[in-house]
Amino acid sequence: MPLYTTNSKKNIITIKYVIIFFIFFFIIDQSLAAVLKSIYQKINTGPGRYNYIIKQKVDCLIMGSSTATCFYSDIISKELGMPAMNIALDGSSLVYSRCLLDLILFYNIKPRLILLNNISQLYDFSK
Repeated sequence: MPLYTTNSKKNIITIKYVIIFFIFFFIIDQSLAAVLKSIYQKINTGPGRYNYIIKQKVDCLIMGSSTATCFYSDIISKELGMPAMNIALDGSSLVYSRCLLDLILFYNIKPRLILLNNISQLYDFSK
């Protein structure tokens, strides 16, 4: 008398197919993730602007909201005689600037000077 029945053979075959499916799914998932990561690393605008920022070596970083986005880097670079990068973003808050600074420091970018211009973020806490 056999130790297993025809029904258990079907179960074993089904389990094998499920395991094979998950192995292929994992391989495809990892391959696709590697391709998309490679493509994302090459984007330097929009959400990918952080890739551009962490690849640069500058002595002066200009951060802040919309008031900092215009003309600062050219003027400061010329006056201080050091390369400057303006990474300000319209409508950004102090929290955004802090997170961006943490990202920059995480990638071991150590600017000599950081200018923060978030005038629009001044609040009256007396109320």
